[in-house]
Amino acid sequence: MGQDGGVERSERAGVSVAWLAVPSSSVLAAWGKDKVESLAGPAAVARAAELRREVDALDHVAVRALARRLAAHVSERPVSCVALRQRCLEPGCRRAHEHGAPELTLTGGPAASVSWSHSAGLLACAVALSGAPGGPPPVGIDLEPIGEGAPPLVDTWAQWVRAEACVKAGLADLDEALAVSQAVGPLPGAPAAERSSVTGRDAAGALSGAPRGALLGASFAWDGEIALPNGPAAVAIVLGRRAVSREQAARRVALARLGFDSLS
Repeated sequence: MGQDGGVERSERAGVSVAWLAVPSSSVLAAWGKDKVESLAGPAAVARAAELRREVDALDHVAVRALARRLAAHVSERPVSCVALRQRCLEPGCRRAHEHGAPELTLTGGPAASVSWSHSAGLLACAVALSGAPGGPPPVGIDLEPIGEGAPPLVDTWAQWVRAEACVKAGLADLDEALAVSQAVGPLPGAPAAERSSVTGRDAAGALSGAPRGALLGASFAWDGEIALPNGPAAVAIVLGRRAVSREQAARRVALARLGFDSLS
């Protein structure tokens, strides 16, 4: 999403994908603290109160509020019909707060999958919808602000967000996703020369031009750099396969065990 707040969409093999990225402060300013907390739900508010940094607490609540509003918008359903939960896939987990892969239910609407990411006051959310039997495949999105520091384990932030998006979409564990992300280079979508300036509505054209099978057998994958009021950020969006095997589900746990905020 550009600074004007537009939602990007793409149609891939009967699956509609919508995504946006905004600062968490913009969500708070637009809807107010009470509305954001109401949309996020009491469990998210309680967990946010336990976080030490104010920006992390706001991100935690705002990204969940954003997910519900985005799902309501793209499915043309009231927000009251949108339910979110997180499901931990780790056997015997005893963490008290809700965590794990996010799941989305639309009452009276099409089947949906959801993914979100937040980092240092920036939020990203993606919703995939499909009326086909079995619903849409899992969607994964990741966002990281591009600062002076280097990303962990890789050379560029683009490589990192590609890997995290693949893990969230159930395509690989973190080690495999990092290896593939470094090997493939920039994903198709926008010409390399334009990649640093893909923002707003320009991103919609890049999404619709991305070929299938671009990364780890994904049915759809795109990455790029977007401009936000806080500064530039790297974003990657990946659609997994329609069926997620037990092995793929177990791979998702690998990232959750490392304690990354994107799945907490």
